[in-house]
Amino acid sequence: MALTCLLDPELAECLSLYPGIVFLAAPTSFRLSHIVQAAIDAEINCEPTALAVREPEQVSLWRHYLADELPELAKSLSVAQLSQACSKLALAEPRESRMEKTLRTAKRLALSEGVTVGLEHVMLVVRSSLTSQEAEEFDKTEH
Repeated sequence: MALTCLLDPELAECLSLYPGIVFLAAPTSFRLSHIVQAAIDAEINCEPTALAVREPEQVSLWRHYLADELPELAKSLSVAQLSQACSKLALAEPRESRMEKTLRTAKRLALSEGVTVGLEHVMLVVRSSLTSQEAEEFDKTEH
């Protein structure tokens, strides 16, 4: 059984008097009258199965900071390696306020060693901020 919008005449009048962009979220069983449908230029259906699976916010943030602060490192990793590394980093260090600082410290560490910064430097910096128990768990996860 589909629902019918009780405000169809008012909605149609608003759409005709105030042209612009209107976002209307409704259940899939929701139907608009032909009057309102005639006033709509475009429609976007967002079926739950059609939505892309999103990675957790911290993983996306790590991906962003790695690409911004260490672009050579990010480009050298495959998509799978980068995703796995960002997931591991996000579990150990979820705070955005620490991400950029962690990467800068990793750069300084590599510079002091006279080598190009690598993922191992980033992991070492993150690991050094963990308790011994957290560090053990961190070492158990793959990267």
